[in-house]
Amino acid sequence: YSIYDGEQITAVQQDKDGNTSAEATATVKAKVVVEKPTIDQPHEGDKKITGTGEAGNTVIIYDNKGNEIGRGEVGGDGTYTIDINQGIDEGEEITAVQQDADGHTSDAATATVKVKVVIDKPTIDQPYEGDQQITGTGEAGNTVIIYDANGNEIGRGEVGSDGEYTVDVNQAVQAGEEITAVQQDADGNTSDQATITVDVKETVAKPTIDQPYDGDKKVT
Repeated sequence: YSIYDGEQITAVQQDKDGNTSAEATATVKAKVVVEKPTIDQPHEGDKKITGTGEAGNTVIIYDNKGNEIGRGEVGGDGTYTIDINQGIDEGEEITAVQQDADGHTSDAATATVKVKVVIDKPTIDQPYEGDQQITGTGEAGNTVIIYDANGNEIGRGEVGSDGEYTVDVNQAVQAGEEITAVQQDADGNTSDQATITVDVKETVAKPTIDQPYDGDKKVT
């Protein structure tokens, strides 16, 4: 037999002589399942933990000894950024749970702290208005990702063996717009952003040629 939501159950206790207590009653409630949050890969020395959860819920972070080291609210976009009160070390396992407004708590999500890999940011060759390709340099085999001024990805491509990349973008860039580029290695480690402002493309008028005649030694 399984109890069900809304059912009222009762309990009594008896002593060894058969004397019975008064009844205690309780109403069965539906079990609220709170999904566990995600944790973005943490790195040694990080002072913030980020990830995703359900908007409005509280995410609580614990160190590998079970001590709470930070908590914060999941934003309207479903992401959280939590300041923690101690640095974390390579190999340490941290956990995170999320709680809803009624105190229902998820199972724990876990992540192991990794060594921080430093990826150099790529270079960006000067882009001009109307360009639909962005070029520059990076580390061979890495992926370069290009973003527009609003932070939207507009293209990505691989750095060639010569250390150069050419990335097709899905929209022409505009004069004065600031675009950014990052590069990622095969493990997803991401560089800081490189930024550059799109310049006006100068048009040089073609010259005129006065009518030349055979035998002329000068062209004007």
